[in-house]
Amino acid sequence: MVLVMGFPMQSGETLPRKRRFLKVLDGRKQPVRGLWKRGEVYYAQIVHQGKQTKERLEARTTAEAIAALNALKVRRSEGTLKDVRHAPKLSEAIEQYKESSTYKKKSESTRKNEATYFKAWQERLGDMRADRITKADIISVRDDLLADKKVGGSETPVSIRTANLYVIALRQVFKFLEERGKIATLPAVKRVKPPPPAKRKLLSYDDCRRLLNACANPEICEKNGRLLSYYLRLLILTGAREQEAYRLQWKDVGLDRCVLTIGADGLSKNKQARTLEMSPELVDLLREMQANRQPDSSYLFPSPQRGSKDLHVRTFKQSFQKVREAAELPTIGFHDFRHLFISQCVMANVDFMTITEWAGHQDGGVLIGKVYGHLNDAHKRSTAGRLTFLKMSAPPNSR
Repeated sequence: MVLVMGFPMQSGETLPRKRRFLKVLDGRKQPVRGLWKRGEVYYAQIVHQGKQTKERLEARTTAEAIAALNALKVRRSEGTLKDVRHAPKLSEAIEQYKESSTYKKKSESTRKNEATYFKAWQERLGDMRADRITKADIISVRDDLLADKKVGGSETPVSIRTANLYVIALRQVFKFLEERGKIATLPAVKRVKPPPPAKRKLLSYDDCRRLLNACANPEICEKNGRLLSYYLRLLILTGAREQEAYRLQWKDVGLDRCVLTIGADGLSKNKQARTLEMSPELVDLLREMQANRQPDSSYLFPSPQRGSKDLHVRTFKQSFQKVREAAELPTIGFHDFRHLFISQCVMANVDFMTITEWAGHQDGGVLIGKVYGHLNDAHKRSTAGRLTFLKMSAPPNSR
């Protein structure tokens, strides 16, 4: 909503037609008190804090405008109607937000992403006053992003999830303005619902073996085949997320206690560290890695381009792409190994609370039950064969 001061007029003076407010008529052709229209936009004329103002309404029909007008009167009587003045242009508002403590407290990667999102909003709506940007304006930009209109330097269509992130970033700016009395309310734009994701294929033992064999082939992985093999085995045996595994250090490995700490650097998804009790296979893997570790690096997966610095590998994606193509598994991603680990835990009858702690979830196992508990066909057949709820016997012969 936007508070717009009414236009003062002298007796007999008329506004230019393009700025003229017209009374809105109800179903009986009678003017609705306090409701005006200019072009296709409805305005409520209301006295607030001793001043008469016109407020732009988010309404497409007369009925919606009347309902919005009545809602304003209720808010005025409750004392929740704000008097908003001097809203800046959106481009100025974004720059003010970027100087705020709220923005500066965010991680570097989040700020970098939001800066990209802001380019699109500044390009399309930057010259508009923030209090005049409507829900329709925001949806128009979002739709162009989804349709590959190259908004804000975007070269390809963004995904539905990314389009929603563009809107979320803009909402942070509007929230910043609302808290400082620059706008009255936040434009309510609902998120676009993505189609339901396709069911993930659960990796099999043979799939994993083909991937690891491809890592060992020097014609496929010329430089980092062994390190990539270690990395994939670690994902399979821990369920760690891609970035969490890159950042693991040897001080996180407790071979004497058979525990591995993931996220000790505070950079995990939920910013908390978690402890994973090692399986015998994981102990063997880490001992093998320790025997072949680089003495000048504290990381399990040191960067080959680290020079004199102690850096971890940034990504294995390029090498992994060659490996999965050689293994004829072109759609597999690193996150599929996390699914495999959790599913194997479910099939091994590990309780959900333990799996939740190992995976770093904070929902008590809800997500595991709904998304991650993929069971393979052999396990389901084996489980069904053990079901003996009721052994039916032939009824006795009646005489």
